[in-house]
Order: sequence, then C-alpha cells, then structure tokens
Amino acid sequence: MKGLFSSQKTKIRESLRLSFKRGLLGDKRQMPSASGHSTGIYRNFTTVTPGHVSSMNVRKALSEDAEAIAGLLMLASGEVMYKFVGEKNYPKARDFLFRFVKSENNQYSYQNCYVAEDEKELVGAVLVYDGAKLAELRKPVLDYIHQHFDSTLQVEDETHAGEFYIDSLGVSPAHQGKGVGSQLLQFVINEKVKTGGGTIGLLVDKTNPGAKRLYLNLGFVPVGEKTLLGISLEHLQLKGI
Repeated sequence: MKGLFSSQKTKIRESLRLSFKRGLLGDKRQMPSASGHSTGIYRNFTTVTPGHVSSMNVRKALSEDAEAIAGLLMLASGEVMYKFVGEKNYPKARDFLFRFVKSENNQYSYQNCYVAEDEKELVGAVLVYDGAKLAELRKPVLDYIHQHFDSTLQVEDETHAGEFYIDSLGVSPAHQGKGVGSQLLQFVINEKVKTGGGTIGLLVDKTNPGAKRLYLNLGFVPVGEKTLLGISLEHLQLKGI
C-alpha cells in the first residue's frame, strides 16, 4: 500500500458523484461503524482548486449530523431506497433513510458514517461497516420494510465477513470538484487498510468500466460477482499488507 496516494489520487475525478454501491458515475447522479473507532477520530485536509482554498475536516459522524447525512446518502442510494419504499418518491424515500440514519445499531446509522466538513457545513458522507455484521445491521431495516411497505421483499447479501464494506459515498453537488469524495475515500483506506491492516470491499456495476478502472488504479482487485436487487455487480477488494 506504500505510495497509494501519490500519483493515483490525482486520477480521482470529483466532478463526478461516486457510487460504491452501484458503481455509477456521471449523468445518473448516483454516488457510494466505523465500529471499532473512537468518536475522537478527526483529520484535517486542505483542498485547493482554482480560485478556491478551504480547510476540510473528516470526522466521525454525530447523531446531530443525521439529517444532512440522509440527504447526502440519497445521492448514492436513492434508487435502492425507492425500491425499499415501493415507489420513486424522493421525500418518502429520504424520510425512510433518515429514520435509520438518526437511529443506532442498523445498516444506515450515523454510527457507521464519516463526514467531510467544510467551514462548518457537511459536504460529504461515507457509509462503511463491518461485513460480518450485515445481517444484524440490516435486520431492523428489513423488519420495518416488511411491516410498512413490502412483506415479501428479500435483499441479497452485498458483503460478508472479512471486509469493511463501503456501502455509499455522497458529495454535495455544490462541492463537487473540490476533492471531497477523494478525501473521504482516502480517509477510509488509511483507517481500515493502511493503519488497521484490514480489507475494504465495494460493488461496481458491470456496465460502468470507467468506475472499475478508477478503483483498479487505487489498488482494488476483482474477487467475484454479486447481484443486488436485480443489478449485476462486480465485487472488488483492497487488502492490507
């Protein structure tokens, strides 16, 4: 992993929204517990773009960040939320997501998020959790769906034990092109792989080779295939040394 962010990080295009769940880029406008980390995790980055210099902080999310996080994660997982609530209704899907982001001990909880903060404004969020905990984290979400929306809905396992899974990463449209997503991704890789010696996993849509090339440039390698809610995806991992 030595030198991972020397030349490779310049290849990340933050003018695009990244979706680690779907592997989508560009026009579709989709983007991708930190358990085991203390709430004190906090890192400062300085980002520089033409005509813009700002100091951006990446930190562990707090409960009071939940509303902003829900809006950011909708950029990444909106289509999945629509399937959960049974219709393409943004307010309904966002309220559904917010319900779980603000709560604890579930797949979408703020407990599993890191956020990027630029001058006191939350401009990005990444959702990461231990794949070994997927079943227990997803249970309250599926229980609610079965009770209120679709009693028969089944969702395939998108991750598994042995990896930290990057579920979603969303960047505010007003702050794209400023390195927000790349800093969040760098933070996760530094924490989980370079420092912790773990493995990170994500899923990439097979119809998006551009996204796959991006991840391959960062050191991810293909390890298999998965299907999620009818979508054919490739499973990539980045492993520590």
